[in-house]
Formats: sequence, structure tokens, C-alpha cells
Amino acid sequence: MSIKICRVSTVPFFVNTQLESQIKSIRIAGYDVSVACSEGQLTLDGINHHVVKIKRPIAPISDLLSCIKLYSLFRKDCFQVVHSTTPKAGLLTALSGFFARTPVRLHTFTGQAWAESSGFKRVLLKSLDKLVVKLNTHVYADSPSQMDFLIQQKIALPNQISCLGKGSLAGVNLSRFKPTLDGCVNSRRKYGIEEDVFVFLFLGRLTKDKGVIELIHAFENLSDTNSKFCLLLVGPLEETLEGFISEVKASKADNLLFFDFSPNPEEFYELADVMVLPSYREGFGTTVIEAAAMGVPTIGSNIYGLSDAIENNKTGILVEPKNVDDLSKAMQFLIDDKVEVERLGNNARERAYKDFSADYVNQLVIDEYTRLLGAQIQ
Repeated sequence: MSIKICRVSTVPFFVNTQLESQIKSIRIAGYDVSVACSEGQLTLDGINHHVVKIKRPIAPISDLLSCIKLYSLFRKDCFQVVHSTTPKAGLLTALSGFFARTPVRLHTFTGQAWAESSGFKRVLLKSLDKLVVKLNTHVYADSPSQMDFLIQQKIALPNQISCLGKGSLAGVNLSRFKPTLDGCVNSRRKYGIEEDVFVFLFLGRLTKDKGVIELIHAFENLSDTNSKFCLLLVGPLEETLEGFISEVKASKADNLLFFDFSPNPEEFYELADVMVLPSYREGFGTTVIEAAAMGVPTIGSNIYGLSDAIENNKTGILVEPKNVDDLSKAMQFLIDDKVEVERLGNNARERAYKDFSADYVNQLVIDEYTRLLGAQIQ
């Protein structure tokens, strides 16, 4: 009888963009894999999609119903492993899996919403993360520095949490994210960007916690003597920033360009000179290693998670979080030094191939399943 594994996430979008290659690898390894998440289109062919509505914000009645549905699913299908990612899915899966007596219950932390919170909200969210750790048989962090942070914050004991390899949730698909001979020229032509323009790229949710406000202010501070640069912001806009972004767009800055979410981020990496990710909190930073695989270095905040994804002054530059002046200086420095950009990009690509290939990271996950299941049998 094949081993049955259920991966649980909040929405299909996360599964499609973050876990697709890993789930395929787990299936190829001989495991029977299913996915439980909210309604929507999965890009994974041949994978059972159990629709369980999971809301991102706290919603007691809806959360209780979701928990009951997960419990029923786990009991009915007799999964040997349930493995959750994303905060709300982690809590509901931990509760359901515990009461369903699923033998191996796992969760991977990819960042903490409470890291930027205070007061009662911070205490509540930290308590829920502690509960997730307590109810699971083991938990993971997707970066070594995030693991250290969770231990320091007394969310988990050292024997309850680990990080596989050097971090990342599922690595980077090197066959997809790779530079091509004419790719940069073609991508720039497609989006109307001249070849001699220096391009900064932000790719992700346009939200305050991603440092978008600081990034735009830093971009506005760049030297007026150099007009051959632009900033591309690519990703879905969240409601909290709608007013700010509307004002920015009204300024009609020709070198500040906005694009909605793209299913082909490699096109934007290919035309970029430098990625910028000035987040307040980040579990690891998948976009950093995707860009790195294409030879693009990143300027990022010196916070846990990103400090693992970026080697300062080797594969990118780390700056003080929420510091517009520090960010501006780093951006101007790279505009002025193309040789340094090339050096950082080459180092970033070499590191992505060495430490973060999807094949390598996914095999670490498969080996972990094998080890944990073996321990259960014994």
C-alpha cells in the first residue's frame, strides 16, 4: 500500500507558485500526494485537490468548519503524513491532524505575521504558533535565521524545529529560471524598455510589509543627473496601499512602471539589472533565488530570512530595514558600478545552482518524509 501524504495550504495560488515542483517530485518518489486548499485552479495534473475553504484572516465560525472538514478528510483518507504551509493552514492542520491521530504531522514556517505586530495581537499570534509547534510531530523553518528567531522567541525548542539544507521552501527550478542569449533584449522590447536603461525590479505583493513605500521613496531620491534608470513593480496590489499607489501613479513618473501579477516572472528577471526586496519580514525570499538563478543580484533588508537568501556584498547588498536613505545609497551605488552588478550577479547564480536547486531541496524533503515514516514504523 502506498504512503499517503496531504499537503495543506490556504489558497491554490501558493501551491501553484511555490510547491508545484516539490509535489511533483514527491509523487515521482512513489508517494500518493493530495492537496487540500481553498477552491481554485491547481496547475498540478493528476493530483487530488480536496477543496477546504481556508480564510487568511481570523474567522472563528469559518475556521471551525474548515477544521472539521480537514479532520473528516484526514480520518477518511487515512493519510500517514499531513504537511502544512502558510499560517492559517498551519493552525487548522495542526488541530485537525492531532485529533485525527495522523502519525506524522508537519508544518513549515515561512515568516511570522506577528514579527511586526505589538500588544494583544502579537501575544495571540505567537501563542497560536506555539500551539502549532506543540500539536505537530515536527516543524521546519525555511531559513536558518528564521529557525534561530523562533527558538529565541521561545516558539519552539531546538529539538522541535529544523531547517533543511541552507533554506528555501522548494528551491528554484533551474531549467525554468535561466538566462537565455536573446532573452534580455526580447523582454525589454516587449515591455518598451530601452537596452541602455538600468532596471530595478520588485516582484511580489505590493503591500506595506514588503517595503514598497520605502522603495518608491528611495527611488524618488536617486540622483537626478542619471535619467537612464527605471523601477518595475510587478505583483498584485493589496487594499492597504491602494491610496498611496494611486497618488504615485498620478505623478506620472515615466521611469516608474506597474504591472499586475505575472505567471511568467522569468521575463521580468531577464530584463532586470537588480532585484530590490526591502521587506520588514520574510521567511526566506523565493524571488531572491529565482532572480539569482538568472544572474540578477538583490538589494534586500538585513532581516532574518533575507540574510540567508542574500550574502551581503557577495550575491547582493543588505540594507537597514525601513531606512530610505540606506536603500537609496545602495541603489545609486549599483547604478554607478556596472562591474559590481556583474560580479554580484555571477556569484548569486553560482550560489543558486550550488545550494538552492529545486531537485536538491525537494530531495531533502523526500528524505525527511522517509526518515520520519521509518521512525513511526519502528
